[in-house]
Amino acid sequence: FKLFFDIDSHKGIKKIKSKNNLFITEQTFNNRSFSWSFPSELKERGRKCYLNGLELRAKEIYEDYLLKNFEFEDNDLVIDCGANFGDLYLYLNSLSFKVNYFGIEPGKEEFEALKYNTQKNKSLIKSKLFNIAFGKINSKMDLFYSPSGADSSLIETPNFITKYQIDVQTIDQFLIQNKIKDEKIKLLKLEAEGYEPEILQGCKNSLKNIEYISADVGPERGLSKKCTMTEVTNFLISRDFKLLDFGYPRIVAIYKNNLFKN
Repeated sequence: FKLFFDIDSHKGIKKIKSKNNLFITEQTFNNRSFSWSFPSELKERGRKCYLNGLELRAKEIYEDYLLKNFEFEDNDLVIDCGANFGDLYLYLNSLSFKVNYFGIEPGKEEFEALKYNTQKNKSLIKSKLFNIAFGKINSKMDLFYSPSGADSSLIETPNFITKYQIDVQTIDQFLIQNKIKDEKIKLLKLEAEGYEPEILQGCKNSLKNIEYISADVGPERGLSKKCTMTEVTNFLISRDFKLLDFGYPRIVAIYKNNLFKN
């Protein structure tokens, strides 16, 4: 795998090595040397994401989550729900802003890569990571684990390989515990494989402090693979958000809180 990754890559990837169940690439990113990892068990997804370089991957995240609709500033607070390997962090790193980043990832293999990726490189970003899931109530729930396609969910999916218990917190409780319940949140990125409506229900008290929500609302909910676009949009519009933009073929919607004026 390492040999073919090296042969096929052509975007500044200097080398790839394996260590502690991670493949680690060294690349030129944002005009400096950068180290980035993905789990050895998920090498095909890592190859798909990073073979053409970190700059392209950061651009894909910018486009997929419709981040063209606003601009980040110094000291913005970002909550990355469904952080996976940390690709949103990668994009934020390209901006050279001081950002407070909270990465939420319940997947055990993905979380190890997320830790490496946010801690290995020097950055202006101040990151805190949590191996939990967000939900409607504070509890423990089964995570239906499907890492190869980034499809793990708190709702049973058709292709999960195993399931295990994970701590679940509401966003309301999470913000209280981390002493940021009264702070402005610039962006909540919401990627929960169909569990987005329940997460928003656990965020009712905090919505007033969130300026933008970018949510993957595509056909990922449960065994029937339903979209959550209608539920998420109706919930947010009823709470004084407006739909700013909509992406396709990846079905992502971005919403702005009307309490925040330009």
